[in-house]
Amino acid sequence: MTFLAFSPRGTECGHSCLQSECGQECLHSVPYSSLAKSLVVAIVCALFAACERPPPGGVRILTDETFDSAIAKGVVLVEFWGNWCVPCVTQRVIVAEIAAEVSGKKVVVAHLDLGFEEARKKVQHLNIDYVPTLIVFKKGKPFKTFVGLTQKEELLDAVNEAQATK
Repeated sequence: MTFLAFSPRGTECGHSCLQSECGQECLHSVPYSSLAKSLVVAIVCALFAACERPPPGGVRILTDETFDSAIAKGVVLVEFWGNWCVPCVTQRVIVAEIAAEVSGKKVVVAHLDLGFEEARKKVQHLNIDYVPTLIVFKKGKPFKTFVGLTQKEELLDAVNEAQATK
């Protein structure tokens, strides 16, 4: 029998995820039972929603350092989210579907985790009060903003509209 150890973000293992599928080594080898592991993993991952796994598909991860250059050219759909946000988990799936659909159409799909002080400071001028918030940028300027869980068709319409306008 072994125990499960959890390392919060910023400590030795560097993340707050207990799912081995995330590709990171977050489970430390101390004794635990498989039933206890399953229960702890389910509870902690439900609490941490997205488990800090990288976004699926062609979704680009933005940071406070890469944000400005990422939105500077063309059409960019950015999802602003937090790992504590349950609707953000569903939105991440929708955003990944959009990324798959628009690949090759000169549209960038990205997300920025607002769980970090630097990221929140970087985008404070955008007045993001709730997550998920999605903004379609065109040439560095907000084109259309969506607050809350937003359906794929609505987002695709906004992306297509941004591409069609000069």
